[in-house]
Amino acid sequence: MLTLALLLSLSSNIEYQEHTRYYDISGTTINQMLKSIQKNRPAEYHLGNFDAYTDYKLHYGYSTIKSHGRCKLTKPKIRLTVTFVLPRWTSERTAPSKVIKEWHRYRRALIEHENGHKEIAAEAANAIESLFQSIPRSRSCHDLNQLFNHRASELERDFHQRQKDYDKATKHGILTGAVLNRI
Repeated sequence: MLTLALLLSLSSNIEYQEHTRYYDISGTTINQMLKSIQKNRPAEYHLGNFDAYTDYKLHYGYSTIKSHGRCKLTKPKIRLTVTFVLPRWTSERTAPSKVIKEWHRYRRALIEHENGHKEIAAEAANAIESLFQSIPRSRSCHDLNQLFNHRASELERDFHQRQKDYDKATKHGILTGAVLNRI
């Protein structure tokens, strides 16, 4: 079985969870499979015309402590949760070998594309951790919180745009082979 495993370069301070949700597709021809994908894409993930999706949630928190009249961030907690939504073919045992071969090629390319989204999410988590380290002490804990939250929001917007740019550059994986080709 092909795996979504990818060695992430995450800091050891970041809690990481990964989930995969599958939707079943059937068919013994590419046309049947494509129709099944269109019919069975889960609406709750807003896949639109896309066969797969990578969702990530980045949660973080911290405490503040005031010492010698200066406030600093302490005890940062960062959690990254990645959820993949992928098709799972249920008719492989009865399909012709050329269809099976095409499915495996497509699935590898699809997973490679989705792993690209996962890597960008990991970079976002690392950037948030770096932000914790870079925020200087302040006289006001309120001002410190505002500064951190403002910069964190900017980082999140930047990484959200990077996800969009990645899809644009790869045409949602089409340019890297994440398309089920008619044979």
